Amino acid sequence: MRKLIFVLLVFLIPVHLFASSLDLSIHHTGLSFGNSKQHTGLRINIRDNQVKNVNGINLTFWKAGKNPEFTMNGLALGLVGPGANVINGAAIGGVMVEGEHVNGLSVALIGVGGGDFHGINLGGIGVGGESLQGFSFGLVGMGAERVGGIAIGGLGIGSGEKFHGIGLAGLGIGGQDMKGIMIAGLGVGGNNLEGAFIAGLGAGGNTLRGFGFGGIGLGGNTVHGVMLAIVGVGGNELRGLQVAGGFVGGNDVRGIQIAGGGIGGNNLHGIQVAGLVIKGKNLKGFKMAGYCQATEVKKGLSIALINIARNLHGAQLGVFNFAGNNAWPLKLLPLLNFHK
Repeated sequence: MRKLIFVLLVFLIPVHLFASSLDLSIHHTGLSFGNSKQHTGLRINIRDNQVKNVNGINLTFWKAGKNPEFTMNGLALGLVGPGANVINGAAIGGVMVEGEHVNGLSVALIGVGGGDFHGINLGGIGVGGESLQGFSFGLVGMGAERVGGIAIGGLGIGSGEKFHGIGLAGLGIGGQDMKGIMIAGLGVGGNNLEGAFIAGLGAGGNTLRGFGFGGIGLGGNTVHGVMLAIVGVGGNELRGLQVAGGFVGGNDVRGIQIAGGGIGGNNLHGIQVAGLVIKGKNLKGFKMAGYCQATEVKKGLSIALINIARNLHGAQLGVFNFAGNNAWPLKLLPLLNFHK
C-alpha cells in the first residue's frame, strides 16, 4: 500500500517539487516511475529533466525540460511530446517531437523539430530542423537548413542552405542550392536549381540546369538543359533546348529554341524556330520565322516571309530578302538573297 501511495504522489505532485523515482529494477533495469536519470526497460514519468540515458520504452506526459545529455534508445512516447539530445529508434508525440539528433521514426500531431533528423519524420502541421535526411512529411509545410531524401509539404518546402532529393509541395519549393526532383503546384525557386523541376506557374533562379517545366514560365541568369513553358523562357545565357508557347529570350542564346510567338537576344546561335518573329544583334545558324532580322550580322540560312540582315553571310529564303552588305541592285530581292 505504501508503494502504491508513493506512485500516486509521483504523478500528482507538481514536477518542480520532485526529482526522484520509484524503480522496480536491478542495476537500473526493469520498471521505473518518475524522473530516473538512467534506466533500461519501461520508464514512466510526467516530465523528463536532466535525464542521462534511457534504453527501452519511455512514456512521458508533459513537455520535456532541459536534457542536454539525454540519449534515448528505443521507443519514446509523449502525451505532449518526447524530447532528448539524441533519440535512436522511434519518437511519437501527441503535440511535438524535439531533439538535437533524431535517428529513426518521428511522428507528432503538430510538428517535429530541432536539430538533425535522419529517417522518417511526420508532422501533422510541419517538420523543421537544422537538417532533415530521409523521408519527411508536413501537412502544411517543412523547412530546414539542409533537406535531403524525400520531402513532401502540403503547402511548401523551404531550405536555407541546400535541398538534395525529391520534393513535392502543394504551393512552392524554395532554397539556396537545390538538386534533384522538385514538383510544386505553383512555383520552384532558388539560387541554383539542378535536376528536374516542374511547377504549375513557373521556376526561377540564378542557375537552372536539367529539365524544367513551367506552366507560365522559366527564368534565370544561366539556363542550361531542356526547358518547356507555356508562355516563356528567359535568361541571360540559354543553352540546350528551350520550347515555349509564347517567347524565348536571352542575351546569349545557343542551341535549339522553339517559340510560338518570338525569339530574341543579342546573340542567337544554333537553330531557332518561331511562329512570328526572330530578332537579334548577331544571328548564326538556321532560323525560321514569319519575320527574321539581324541588326548586325547574319550567318547561315534564314527562312521567313521577310528577312532583314544588315550584314549577311549566308542565304535568305522568303518573299522579301534584304542584305545590307550587298550592292544596291541586290540588297532587296524576292525569293532568294545571299552573300558570302
